Amino acid sequence: MPFMNAAKIPFIWTNQDTGNAIIASVLPVGIGTSIIFSAAEDGNLTEYFRQSRKPSWGTANSGVHAACAFATLSPLGYASYRIFKNTAGAMTDKSQLALALYGSCMAVSILSGYFNLRKNYQMDAYTKLGIAGSAIAFALAFREVDSTAFLYSVPFVGWSIFSGLYHYNLYKLNAGKQD
Repeated sequence: MPFMNAAKIPFIWTNQDTGNAIIASVLPVGIGTSIIFSAAEDGNLTEYFRQSRKPSWGTANSGVHAACAFATLSPLGYASYRIFKNTAGAMTDKSQLALALYGSCMAVSILSGYFNLRKNYQMDAYTKLGIAGSAIAFALAFREVDSTAFLYSVPFVGWSIFSGLYHYNLYKLNAGKQD
């Protein structure tokens, strides 16, 4: 139980905490990595964008979308571990709420890949908007517990709002089009 042992001494960072933060980063970095792979030349995201009418106000390059997603997802594991550690193992209601909202955002992020794979524009748009909403919610909850964790979540909130609006416009431009 390395997470629980580290949480017994909040506000003092140890080598064990570094390892725990890396472990906590596996999920968001894994999601970001899968997005990077889907933006490869023959990847799903690239095909999805290639076959779609795209909004003129955002980049149509799937590589840019994937890189931004990866860059903004990566620090979230560290931020969530700070919430866990600095509240002695998520012992407060605020920290439990913050981590539950963060977990729901990561779950919806995983689900969005499925709708993207199916080229379902409507559900993809709604899951991206769901990610944006849950990102705002968990960032505000993070702010109540740890201001540094909140700052690490702000880029993801900005990106998820952009992505939600972009994919909603993709849905509107490609209404009725589904492979």
